[in-house]
Amino acid sequence: MENISTPLFPDLTPKLTDPLWFNVDKAVDDDAELTQLEQEHTDWLNSIAQKNCDVIPIGKTAAEQPEEEEDDEEEDNDDDDESDTHDDDDDDEMEMELSLDRESPVELSVIRLGSGSGSVR
Repeated sequence: MENISTPLFPDLTPKLTDPLWFNVDKAVDDDAELTQLEQEHTDWLNSIAQKNCDVIPIGKTAAEQPEEEEDDEEEDNDDDDESDTHDDDDDDEMEMELSLDRESPVELSVIRLGSGSGSVR
């Protein structure tokens, strides 16, 4: 005779503490992961900047390219200096024009201000 306390079917209910249910996320260092992602992104941006940076523009030769860059920088500095002197020249010209206007022969007796009629006699 069989013992009545043994079940005929297997127990299908899970254990009270199943390790699969309580498997918590592994400890992750967020700062290290973020630093790694930032470094990968920086490397990616640098690779884009360096990609084809040595390609010569259409219509230019390899010998012309570096010389023009140096000349442009020197010309830019010269332009700044010239623009300052041009501003001074413009100021001098304006002063000359103003002084010429003052010396121009205008009869003040012809224009009467404050007459109220607004007409010129």
